[in-house]
Amino acid sequence: MRLLSLVSIATASAVSLTAATYPVEPHVVISPTLQILGTDSGSKFQQALADAAQVAPEDLARLGDHWQEWDRLAGVWLGVLPTRDPDHVYRRGPWELRQWGSGSKAMLVLSREGQRQIAWRGWFRPVEEGLDWPPPGEDPHTFDDLDGDGTPDLLVYGFSGGGSCCTTVYQFSLGEVATLEAEIFGGATDPAFRDVDSEGTWEIVMREDHWSYWKASGAASPMPLVAWSREGGAWHVSPRHGRAFLPTEAELKTQIEQIRQYYAGYDRFLALKRRPEAALSEEERAFVKDWQPGRHGWRGGDVGIDSDIWALILPFLYAGEPERAAELLKQVWPADDTTRASFAQDLYAELQQSPIGRQLHAEAFLRHILDDTLFK
Repeated sequence: MRLLSLVSIATASAVSLTAATYPVEPHVVISPTLQILGTDSGSKFQQALADAAQVAPEDLARLGDHWQEWDRLAGVWLGVLPTRDPDHVYRRGPWELRQWGSGSKAMLVLSREGQRQIAWRGWFRPVEEGLDWPPPGEDPHTFDDLDGDGTPDLLVYGFSGGGSCCTTVYQFSLGEVATLEAEIFGGATDPAFRDVDSEGTWEIVMREDHWSYWKASGAASPMPLVAWSREGGAWHVSPRHGRAFLPTEAELKTQIEQIRQYYAGYDRFLALKRRPEAALSEEERAFVKDWQPGRHGWRGGDVGIDSDIWALILPFLYAGEPERAAELLKQVWPADDTTRASFAQDLYAELQQSPIGRQLHAEAFLRHILDDTLFK
């Protein structure tokens, strides 16, 4: 989703799309979540809308406050500033945010000293609830001071409309004018804003969806939490803040035991399958019948492992603890050192394919796995 230039509407008019007619108020500014203008598929849809509305394609920008496009479906809401009083009004210094309606039907207008700057539709998270909501969230917009500099910020959430992707958060700093500070791409998850270390500034917490479908089904794919902190006017991956979300030792012990029990059961299942059914006891036949093996998407020779193993170690890589990740892999690996090293190389190579993963500097994980002395 790309941020396009904000467009002012200079004159009032009314347009017709099928049977509905909507008033368009003067001086409305087009939403920052516009995404289809100027793209090949967008231009085709733009022409179709223009034909339906009986206007020239270049005039379509004057009609709507929000456009979005799906893979095969596109929708537009035509100019909708209500004439009744807003349901909520939020103020920060000279800035005023007016909200009509709620949920996906909410209409919001941001003004400074009575001059409109941005208008858009979509979800809105009321200020009273603050910035601290857990991912995955709804699709909110938030009006608050994000970085503690005394200047209010506006967070606009935009969703591309796909089946599982993608969310982008636009952070505006509201000084003399609304200035776009950052575009925060959340992929298939909604970024959450939290004061992770209680130091008075907000961090971003989101899930890394790069591992979806990597040698596992979507439902079985891990999505490790990633923390970001704002330094030097930009957001950076912050493994230090990510450590706040690691499992406790008790939780980790339970997770390790469950993995060990599964692979012990899987070994028994394979051994029983190799024996003639007539030679099995009633209990053994019931065990084989009821056992539900995982997908075992990673394979090295005769060894197959499931996503529960990389779901265990990835959080430690994203929290900047590659040595601990290597130790955990040793504890749960159900086969020999050779296949473990092969898996570690595959995992590290995939980590480097992620823009986030490349910032983790997890070389120590691979180095420890390949160094046999670590495990002797």
